Formats: sequence, structure tokens, C-alpha cells
Amino acid sequence: MIGIMAMYTIKNARFMLACCFVLFSPWLKAQPLQVGEFHALLIANQNYEYWDNLNTPFKDVDKISSILRNRYGFNTKIIKDASSADIIDAIDEYRSTLSSRDNFLLYYAGHGEVRADSSYWVGVNGRRNTSGNWVDLNRINSLIDSDSGMRARHVLVIADSCFSGHFFRGNEQFFAPLNTDSLAWHQAQIRTTSRTAFTSGANEPVLDRASNQSTHSVFAQELIRRLNNQHSVISAGKLHNLIEKDVFARARRANQVQSPQYGSISGTGHSGGDFVFIPQNQRTAFIHHNTATQSNNRNNTRGNNSSTTNDRANAIRISGLNAEKQTLLDNCNNGNTSDCVSLGYDFDIGDGVPQNYTKASELYLKGCEGGEARGCTNLGVLYEKGRGVTQNYTKARDLYLKGCEGGEARGCTNLGVLYEKGRGVTQNYTKARDLYLKGCEGGNAYGCTNLGVLYEKGRGVTQNYTKARELYLKGCEGGNVNGCTNLGYLYDEGRGVTQNYTKARDLYLKGCEGGEARGCTNLGFLYYEGLGVTQNYTKAGELYLKGCEGGSSIGCNNLGINYEFGNGVDKDLVKSLSFYQKACNLGHEKACNKLN
Repeated sequence: MIGIMAMYTIKNARFMLACCFVLFSPWLKAQPLQVGEFHALLIANQNYEYWDNLNTPFKDVDKISSILRNRYGFNTKIIKDASSADIIDAIDEYRSTLSSRDNFLLYYAGHGEVRADSSYWVGVNGRRNTSGNWVDLNRINSLIDSDSGMRARHVLVIADSCFSGHFFRGNEQFFAPLNTDSLAWHQAQIRTTSRTAFTSGANEPVLDRASNQSTHSVFAQELIRRLNNQHSVISAGKLHNLIEKDVFARARRANQVQSPQYGSISGTGHSGGDFVFIPQNQRTAFIHHNTATQSNNRNNTRGNNSSTTNDRANAIRISGLNAEKQTLLDNCNNGNTSDCVSLGYDFDIGDGVPQNYTKASELYLKGCEGGEARGCTNLGVLYEKGRGVTQNYTKARDLYLKGCEGGEARGCTNLGVLYEKGRGVTQNYTKARDLYLKGCEGGNAYGCTNLGVLYEKGRGVTQNYTKARELYLKGCEGGNVNGCTNLGYLYDEGRGVTQNYTKARDLYLKGCEGGEARGCTNLGFLYYEGLGVTQNYTKAGELYLKGCEGGSSIGCNNLGINYEFGNGVDKDLVKSLSFYQKACNLGHEKACNKLN
């Protein structure tokens, strides 16, 4: 039941470090592929307190676990009849034990349900008519997010439950992988971080079993058959392609429509890779495939003109380029390392070429080795985020330093973030301050904003709101919308400036229009209270929604309050609970308390 509570203020959690990242995946040649360990958590809910019992989950996970262990070398853990809290706790435990090169498979078989615009897994203790103690799929997403503590390079969620197709809501990328069995293609998938889901159906009910004689669910039966009979490396995406039609056909024979889905999970750190199943007898050959090929290429090099031969061997070869991109590639191979980085960026963002992080990485790496500071900084981002390589803050530090010393202001700012957060270095606010200053003075707006946060918080410097204001202004004018929002907050609170709600409004609006969720939420609060604007609950609600959709927990929580008390909207306790749940999933403690 929703209790009475006062409107939460938004005078907290407003500070955000700004760091500009370019995404790509360098191919570190002549190095054995770093695959990491494979772990699987299999959850089977069969005997429910308030729902109809199911027939197959226990047998499904027992069989799948056995195949994963014996054929693919997984470390597996099975939990049967888990409560909602058990599910969350079990996943959370892996967040602290997996490394940045590991692979994590989460399998759930049990009841699923949908309420309003949210979908849920149901613990065995879940009540029938309230979602208060169900597991929101958004909560699962937050637990596997690479930016919120899940270090595994690859995470695959396999959900054999009703309505799990909601994993793919939002701006996710649906994709069907290339129809290839090559080891090189699968290696490229391994190198690049992935967060994907494989569901037994779309946003629809799914079959527990096709008939009373069935031992496994329709979906599990096909998954078991394919995994058990697979003798070569296979990606999860291709596995979906192989069983999709079979599941659909078997379900149709039972007068049910069931269409398995596969794709990336929006907002969790997916970078374009895929989860790969490697049979144990193929593992050594798979890991060393690229190294052996490159070694043979080097051993087969002959000729007296060694420099020419080496140049040819080191040349990057890419087919199918248009005239403009081919010119950049030719220049790159002829020693123009700036064009290496420029073409790498084109592959990075898919500008005039198909997006290809592997190609981008080769080009960035060549640029860095040729003295292009931009290439070094971009490579540092890869190591910091663990995308395409094993996450390594120390290497990120070294590359950012090389970029910074080469005059690349982003390198200075990103290195400052490492010192502020204590990643790969001993936490040192003073060094962070110096590096942010160097980045800011070099024209990097993120550096100005981050330095402003240090002055506002008094970290490594004497607290100085006036100095923070100047730096936020510089960041905002330089195009960093976090700076606009943070400056708006100073005017909102009257810190280092004369309190001015009109200026706060304008700055929050600028942040909001630039995609900064806190700016939307804070502007919504001004409309809610009538500060610097005419009080307008409807407008406040629209802005809270925009903030909530952008990831602002306070925006979601404030929407919950609006629907609870009917402020600018019709009172709706179901919607109120839904928004409180979203806020809770995003880490808003008071919203979580409202659900208890």
C-alpha cells in the first residue's frame, strides 16, 4: 500500500563526472585470445505459493547445467524455487566475483508476468495480484549493466518465461549474426563486450510443455538438442537462428504462437559482440587460432628488402571501400597516421562504412604507435571500459598519459577521472585536479565541468562555489550539458551566485534539451513548485517522465508521487507503484521503501 509522504526535494545526487568516450575494439596481434572463464547461474521456479505450479523447470535446468558443464566447461550453479530476493541476491553475488574477461550466462525458467509497461519474473513467494515483490526486468538489466558493477565481458540472459520479450523494449539493436562458422569471426565477437537476451517468446505467454508426455518445455527441448549436438564454436545469436523455427513449429502443433527472440539489451553496456559457446575439445584451437596464423605469416616472409617487406606485412587491408575511404587507407598505410585515426573513427561510428569496431581498433592502434595522441586516448577508453580487451585500468592510465602528453586534452581529462575514482592508481584528488585543469585549458569542456565538481565538493581543493560557477559556465559554453545542469543547480540554490530561478530554469532547459536527464528532472521540480515559472503540475510531470526515461531515479520517484496524489494527472496507484519500482531499480532508496 502506498503511504503518505512529502515531495522529495531534488537537491541531491546532481553531480556527474563527464568523460568523453569513443568506442572501438583494437585487435592486439600475436596475442592468444583472452577468453576468460564461463559461469552459469540457472534459476528454476516450479512450486509456487500463489501461482499454478509448473512441470518442467527443474528437469530443464538439470539437463542444461549438465551440458554446459560437460561439453562447454562452464562452472554452473542451480537454484530451485527461488524467492524474488533469492534471485536478486544470487545475481548480485556474481557481480563481485567475475572478472572483466569472464562470461556469464543467466538462465531463468518460471512464471513471468506483465503489468502496465513493465515485465517481471515471479519468485515462488510472489503474490498473484501485486507486483511489489516480483522481479522487474529493468532490475535485471541494472544488475548486468557494465557501468554499474557487472564486470563480465559477456552476459547472456536466457529467459524461458512469459512476457520476457520486454527485454527488448527501448532503443535496442535487434540483429541476426552473420552466417559464418569461421573462428576469426567468433573471435571478433569474444573481443567485444556484449549484453544480450535470448527469450523463449516475445511479449506473449509461452508453453511449459507441449503435451503431458513432454519432459522439457518446448523452448528448453530445442535448446538442449542443439547444445548437445553442437560440435563446433557457435554464437548465441546463431543458436537462436537455429532453434527459432523449430520452437515456433512445435508450439503451433500445440495451438500456441511462440516466437523466440534474440538481441542486445538497451542501456547495459552492449558494444556489438556476442556470447560464444566453445566446446571443450575446441577451446585450445580457438584461443590460439589467430596467433598461429600470424606466426605462419611472419615465418613465410622472405626477401632482401626487409623494410619493404615489413611495410607490406604491417599494411592494413580493407576491401569494399569507396574512393574517399580508400584514399584515407592508402594514406594511412603510407605513413599518414592522422588518416589512420580518421578512418578508424569512421569505422567506429559507421560513417560511410559499416560499423566495425575491429577495423577501427587496428587503425587507432596504428595511429597511436605512429605518434597520434588521439589514437592513444581512444585505446585507453577501450581498456578502461573493458571493450574488446580485458579491462585494465593500468593500461588505460598509461595510454591516457601518452595521449595527454601528446597534447590530447581528452587524455588529460580521462586520466583525471582515473585518479578521482582510484582506478588503476591510488585515489588522488590533487592529481585529478591538475589533470582536469590541463584538460580544461586544452579546450576539453568535460575537464572544466569535472574540475567544477571538485571545487563545489571541496575535493583536492578548498571548496569554492564561485570557482565552480566559472568552471561550469566554461563547460556549458563548451558544449558539455552536465556543466549546464550543474550551473543551474548553483543558481537554484544560490551558491556562489545570487539565487535566480529564471537562470536556473534556462540552464536546466539547456541541459535537458542536450539529453541530460538531471536537467529535465530539476526543471520539472521548478514547474512543480512554481519557482521561476508558473506552477504547472502537468508540465512538471512531462519533464519528470523525460528525466525518468533518461535514467534519473528522482524523476521516476517524483512521477510516482504525482500519480499517488493526483498532482497534474489522474490518481493511479498502479502507475504510481510502477514508477516507484523504476526509481527503486535505479537506486532510489526512498522509492524502494515505498514498495515495502
